[in-house]
Amino acid sequence: MKSFNFAVLGDASIADQLGKAGPKSDITFYEKKTSDSIFCFIAPSSFPDKVQPLIQTIALSEYVILNPTKIDKALGEQIVALDNMKIERGFIISSWLDEELRKFIRSTILEKYQFVALDELRQKIENLPEIRQNGQAKVLVDASFEVKGVGTGVLGVVRRGTIKQHDELEVSLKKKKARFGKVNTDAR
Repeated sequence: MKSFNFAVLGDASIADQLGKAGPKSDITFYEKKTSDSIFCFIAPSSFPDKVQPLIQTIALSEYVILNPTKIDKALGEQIVALDNMKIERGFIISSWLDEELRKFIRSTILEKYQFVALDELRQKIENLPEIRQNGQAKVLVDASFEVKGVGTGVLGVVRRGTIKQHDELEVSLKKKKARFGKVNTDAR
């Protein structure tokens, strides 16, 4: 099964139109499943009050959907974060801001993003290539926790390789062992 993670930035209310919302915290996940794909739309719910959810959202994503409604400090922070984190694949929802926005994204990674209408976006994401990396397993860990009788559990995104249920990986910074429970996808 193919898997795609999208950061939804700017006006994230469009995420409701793209997937079903999960629990809301600093980050909100929206999910859509088809017969052969899982689409996860991630919105930094507490941004711009806190910058950490913006960085975490971008780090968890392979693609970006930017839905700007105004040129402001928050949009500038999102552009700088995307450019610094080198997220090359993305879409910008077309609006009355297009021409002014093109000036702001000049000489940034966002110049590579496609300007699209919302209906066009739905069609484009259905036909995206899955991003896969083979090799030794690498997982970007979002959270870890102790599971009674099992050990340390983690939540995260497989960035490279394949992870199967009960695989044991070493956490590189803490040299801790973690065991994977139910896993629903391989790396992109």
